Parts: sequence; C-alpha cells; structure tokens
Amino acid sequence: WGILVNHMSRNHAYHFMQTAKHLERADMTSRILEMTSLLMAENRSESLRAAEGILWTHLLRALSAQQMYTQTHSSSMNAEGVLTFLIRDEAFPRSLFFSLKAIGRYVWPLPQSTTTLEHHQKLMSDMFTEKLNELPAEMIHTRMDDLQAKLAELSSQISQQWFHPDRSVA
Repeated sequence: WGILVNHMSRNHAYHFMQTAKHLERADMTSRILEMTSLLMAENRSESLRAAEGILWTHLLRALSAQQMYTQTHSSSMNAEGVLTFLIRDEAFPRSLFFSLKAIGRYVWPLPQSTTTLEHHQKLMSDMFTEKLNELPAEMIHTRMDDLQAKLAELSSQISQQWFHPDRSVA
C-alpha cells in the first residue's frame, strides 16, 4: 500500500482504489459496531456488565483504535465515548464518519459522478442526522445493518457506473 500511495499518480485509478478502501473500512467498522448491541443490551448479564471496560477496550483493539481513543478521551472506556469515537470522529481513519466522508472526496473527481455523489450524500445525511450513541442497543444493530445495505448499494452503483455500464445491477 505504501508503494501505491507514494508512487501512484492521483488519477482515476487512484481515486477508485481509495474509494474501495474506504467502502471496505466503513463496512468492516459497521460490522464490528453491530456487535456492540450485545454489550449495550439492557438484559445483558451481570458478568458482562462487570467486564464492560475490558470489552470496550477489546472492541477498540479490533479496529486498531485503542491508542487514538486513549489520546483523545482521557476518560474510562464506556459505551458513549467509544461509540461516539468510532462513529463520529472526524480525524480517525477507521471511524464511520471519516471513511464515509472520504468516499465522497474520492468519487467527486471521477467523470459523471453526480448520481453516485447524490447517493453518497443521502447516505451521509441518513447516517449522521441523529446521535447513534443515544439509540437503544437493538436500534444500533438495525442501523448498522441498514448502513451495510446502503454501502452495498453504493458499491453496486459504482460498479455499474464505471466498471459495467452495459449491465443492469439487480
């Protein structure tokens, strides 16, 4: 990856690679966050409640986010802080906001990108109009599922727009 980033012209191929990278990151982060519904469920066991800090730490480690979280949040590991960081942080490359915003940044210079950018903007507004960390656990699970479906739609739209324009996507 370092060779590509340091030696590749910033042309359409580079923009497609960056778009794919951020689509994949957003998808993987959403899949890991989907599991947070188990950590936040009201009916979770007392042993799960007792180990919450450790579980949030391991969730951050799974996303290589523990050090950056600790640098920006000197507080203890808790659901609200971790979710806010992993969903809305504007500087952390694996947060949903960062990855989704980057998709738009790399799609924008591509030819005939208007429809894809409109789809991207709708995805952004749907995702970030409410505070996900204030939703009940079962709603976080549902919202992450919805995001994964919208990311798949966006990926299909990109594929149809630029890679298979003669083929209808079902």
